Amino acid sequence: MADEAVQNLPIDIQFSKLRDWLIDRQWVKKDYFKAAGAIRRQINSNWNALPEEVRQGFEAPEQLTYYDCQTVIDRLKETEHGAKNMLGQYTSPIMKTWASILADFEQDYVFLGDSAAILAHDVNFEIPAARKAKDRAFKRLQDLNTKETEFKNASETNRKRFVAACKDLGFEAVDAIGLEGKIQGVQHKLEPVFDAIVAEIKADAFQSATDFYNKFMAFTLGEEPSDMLPLLTYIAEHGNTAVHTFKTGEAVEVDNGYAHTAVDVVGASSSEPVIDFGDEPEPTIDFGDSGPDPVIDFGDTPIPTIDFGDTPAPTIDFGDGDGDGDGAPTIDFGEDEQPTIDFGEQGAEPVIDFGDDAGIGIVVEGSGAGDGDGDGDGDGGVKVRESLLHHRSTRLAVVDELEELMMFFTRRSDELGGDLEMAAIGLFDSAHKSVQNQSKEQMGAFMSAVTRVHTQLTGERVQQLLMIKSSSRYVQRLADELRQKLELADRALRKTEDFDRQRAECRTIVHNSSEQTDKYRQRIRTLKKHVEQSISKLYSNRPVHIVGDINAI
Repeated sequence: MADEAVQNLPIDIQFSKLRDWLIDRQWVKKDYFKAAGAIRRQINSNWNALPEEVRQGFEAPEQLTYYDCQTVIDRLKETEHGAKNMLGQYTSPIMKTWASILADFEQDYVFLGDSAAILAHDVNFEIPAARKAKDRAFKRLQDLNTKETEFKNASETNRKRFVAACKDLGFEAVDAIGLEGKIQGVQHKLEPVFDAIVAEIKADAFQSATDFYNKFMAFTLGEEPSDMLPLLTYIAEHGNTAVHTFKTGEAVEVDNGYAHTAVDVVGASSSEPVIDFGDEPEPTIDFGDSGPDPVIDFGDTPIPTIDFGDTPAPTIDFGDGDGDGDGAPTIDFGEDEQPTIDFGEQGAEPVIDFGDDAGIGIVVEGSGAGDGDGDGDGDGGVKVRESLLHHRSTRLAVVDELEELMMFFTRRSDELGGDLEMAAIGLFDSAHKSVQNQSKEQMGAFMSAVTRVHTQLTGERVQQLLMIKSSSRYVQRLADELRQKLELADRALRKTEDFDRQRAECRTIVHNSSEQTDKYRQRIRTLKKHVEQSISKLYSNRPVHIVGDINAI
């Protein structure tokens, strides 16, 4: 009964100690791997000699186990290679070779050590490697989906920024076609802006401010001042007329030069503004001399001379026969009276006369017809047809007048709110009624009216429109900035073009890794069962269980 109880007692072998267990019990030699290596070389060299139907279902010959070799022998027995002679020996060389391989495995139980090594390799390396490959591919797949969403969102964001930037400039666009022309077209929005500014200047609140300023200055100076606010006064009376009309009183049609801006509406380059010297095909400067070589006339003689005394002086003979006759070169400084330089009338600015009232005007294309500082408008000058607010010099003059008003009302407000208010009691008794009734609140109202006009005229939007009107390089820069937003949007989308292929690769890796894991799992279970049965035979068929990590796969 005791022997029967021992016979039924199972043998539990820890998987991590399987090879050591076999070696310690002297079933397997310590150097079993040498014999196993020789057997592997035989399997590799004889694998291709097997019939195709025998090799079906097996992986590479390096993965064959002792139990797989038994299957090979069984399959060979079903073919013509299983024939035997009268002595019961196999006649096929292939059968003899594989029978020899099987016998080498069985000698000294090499197959048990080899099987234990295969189990350890598959459990500790192959299964984790397949799982890691699957996890990496799955994580890569998730990252691709996340990045695709991010890139698409970035593309949409940049495209929305492009559309918003175009709307801020004053036009609508969905692509980069003709951006320069569309940007160029928004300069016409200056007209309603300047019309609104003129309306503010003509408004009662602003006129009350300028009227108070004029009356205050007239009382302070003791006389009626002239041209204290010439441009603001003129605009309030006549509107935003041409500069030429303001300077001369001659009514001319306003031409703000929108049609002369040097920007190609499609594909404009960042060229410098073109200088337009007039309407002639080849602009020239007429100095008023009909001869081919214009000269500056300093006197009546052909060659101006300076007389340094009465003694003859050496002269240089230029070949005109005016020498002293002896052929010696002399310098003749003339015998007339000492020449002088005529600077014109007393107090007048010195000028160089280039001809008969020939006005020379330089027009920078993009800044309006007859653009300049305004000094050329008048006698002999080009008629500046730009409006007062469009023209740079007059616009800056308007800004100066507005800032003068702002400083004035700020100062008056401070004075009325401080100690100077008491000191000024009785000072304005003889002044105009509006000056007598001044108050800090009234100065604040005047200041608000002036500030509104100043803010509109010097605001960022007006400055941007003026830059668009006057500078083709600025237009090109704006177009390039808009194109950059579209390029960022397109670049983000281009990065997702290869994502579909990468996702397909990741799915393939996940699928193959799953299949490989299942294959190794099945192989481990089968080999474990065979090893347990082989060890059980060594112990009179006692039940054998290999326990440990191998059962957790």
